[in-house]
Amino acid sequence: MPELTVTPRGHLLLRDTPPGGPERTPPAALLDAFRESAARGMLDSANASEAALPAPFEFARAVARLYFAEFCKAAAGHPASRSATCRRHSQTSTGWSRKPRR
Repeated sequence: MPELTVTPRGHLLLRDTPPGGPERTPPAALLDAFRESAARGMLDSANASEAALPAPFEFARAVARLYFAEFCKAAAGHPASRSATCRRHSQTSTGWSRKPRR
């Protein structure tokens, strides 16, 4: 069963664990993205559907979405912010356009 872990240095690792872990399994495409690199996995998880994932993958998806939301807000006045990623995340109802908590 694949599991996403964070090392003490903050790196994301995808590792295989013995069966008996979480009941939900992430989509194969998301697992492949994390196997390619942590950056690719985070990008793909930010764009993943709202389907329920195992807790570590839910955490990674939430962090990635927060990162891209802040990135797009910071770049709002810059012409490069018109990228497809920022447009897509500002138009979805998956929490990207939420106002920050205070």
